[in-house]
Amino acid sequence: LVDMINEPSLASLWNANFGALIAAVTVKAITSYDNIYKTQTKWIIESSSTVILNRYKSILEALSLNSKSVHDLSVAFALRKLTQNQSTPPNGGSSSDTKKNDDITQQTRMERLASLLGHTNPTSLPTQSSSNELFNHDNQSAALLLPPRVALENADASVRLHAITRLNKSIEDGVAQGIDLGRALLRRLATDDDVSVANAAGTLLASQLKGVLDQEKAMRNDDDRHVSLMAFESLMTDLDSLAKESLSAMVKWSPITKGHDSWSPSSLVLKGNTTKHNSKKISPGIASPPILMCLNICGTVAKLMLEHESIEDIFDDEILKIPFASLILALAAHVSSGDQDVSSTALKELQNLPIGDDASNSVTNLIPTHPVDINVLSLLMNSDALSANVPISLRNRYLWLALHAHSS
Repeated sequence: LVDMINEPSLASLWNANFGALIAAVTVKAITSYDNIYKTQTKWIIESSSTVILNRYKSILEALSLNSKSVHDLSVAFALRKLTQNQSTPPNGGSSSDTKKNDDITQQTRMERLASLLGHTNPTSLPTQSSSNELFNHDNQSAALLLPPRVALENADASVRLHAITRLNKSIEDGVAQGIDLGRALLRRLATDDDVSVANAAGTLLASQLKGVLDQEKAMRNDDDRHVSLMAFESLMTDLDSLAKESLSAMVKWSPITKGHDSWSPSSLVLKGNTTKHNSKKISPGIASPPILMCLNICGTVAKLMLEHESIEDIFDDEILKIPFASLILALAAHVSSGDQDVSSTALKELQNLPIGDDASNSVTNLIPTHPVDINVLSLLMNSDALSANVPISLRNRYLWLALHAHSS
């Protein structure tokens, strides 16, 4: 079966009808493996457990290599099927009828399925319920068996957070991921209401986008260094959408758009070498960690756009100029945040843009002399498109900062 899955001449057959055959064989392999431990005697299983595991695991690995996304969704379906079979025993029997062997307990069954699905340490999976039901309502542990790309969309925040941890580990180990992973993480950052999940997604995405940027620079400089970041390189196919989605994430977590920012014009002094606040005490909890990741991501996306186009070409491009200007405006608006961490992060991202002369440490000098400033101000004053992309709270903050810097 593994040879048939890997046979190049049969690739069209396996991928026909959106991978229906891959899905069917994936579900059959998982449910068959689980059923072995219900129908065979204990001594037979113990004598050949490793052979059985390796046989079924090799099938699933081959299917995964053929189509990662179809395979992952099929694993989720198979686990749901096992849930239904357990909660509704055949022939109207009681739930105890499904327990053919005393060895089949929740924990051992989870460990077996975890080993089959490639978990490196299946015994570390938490068990939150003493019930023998593998997937009962109160036990979210079984959801941790889901492929991380599928678990990323789970309703339980702890499952989503665990999925991101597993994705990070897989990336570090060089395990191939679906090409849409970058956008999935960005969507999680922009829509998740759990701070820990959003921050974890943002941290992973920010680090990987930086890797893509480094790779772009290396390729431009004819550097031989090349690291496979396929799951994130796909983001480069549509920089316009990437910029818009990154801005959406920033808007969600910005203390300015939330109205949580303690800033006022009188509290900020724009002179000297740094952004200085009159108030010595910054209100705690103003900015949550996700906003810092959002600023990093927006800065990196702006740099990626500049890797492909000059600043002049970007502002001549009807598709790219509004998303790019929106990123710059949003970053500059956060330079005047009432939270010191937010201000310094936003300022650093602006300073690191590969345009203009040496980066200025002074906000007063940075804004008026920034090569994109006049273009952003012009679009802000004369284009409804920029107003449609950026909330008024950020536009007003940027406008105040820009006018104050110019007058200074």
